[in-house]
Amino acid sequence: DCAACGRALVRGLPGSMPHHCRACGRSLCSTCLCGSVTCSNTPMCPHKAVLPNYNTDQAVRVCRECLPVVQKRESARVELKGIYAIAERYVTHRERVMQFLEDPASFPWYKQEYVDTTQRKVVRAGNMA
Repeated sequence: DCAACGRALVRGLPGSMPHHCRACGRSLCSTCLCGSVTCSNTPMCPHKAVLPNYNTDQAVRVCRECLPVVQKRESARVELKGIYAIAERYVTHRERVMQFLEDPASFPWYKQEYVDTTQRKVVRAGNMA
C-alpha cells in the first residue's frame, strides 16, 4: 500500500505502480510520488536529485516532500565547499607566516618565474595610469 494515501499498489495498473523515494525510503504510488500520474518515470520528471550518500552522480527518484529538502542540502553543501576553500587559504597563509616568524633564515625566498623585460614594465606602467 502507498505510504501516503493507502492505495493498493499493483504492478501494471497506471498510477498504482509501486515506487520508493530514495531519500526517505517510503513506498509511494505515482500520484503521491510526483503529484501526477504522467510525470513519473519520464526523463523530464523534476522529482529527481543527486544524493551524495548513494556515491553516484546520477539523479535518483525522490518524492515531492523530500525534493525541496534535498535541493536545500545540495545548495548548503556547495556553499560549505566555498567556505572550506577560503578557510584552507587562511590556514596555508598562517602556516607560512608562522614558519617565517620561527626561522626567517629557512624561509624560501620569492622566485620570479619569468624575465621582467622592458616591454612588460611598460605594459604594467600603462595599466596603472
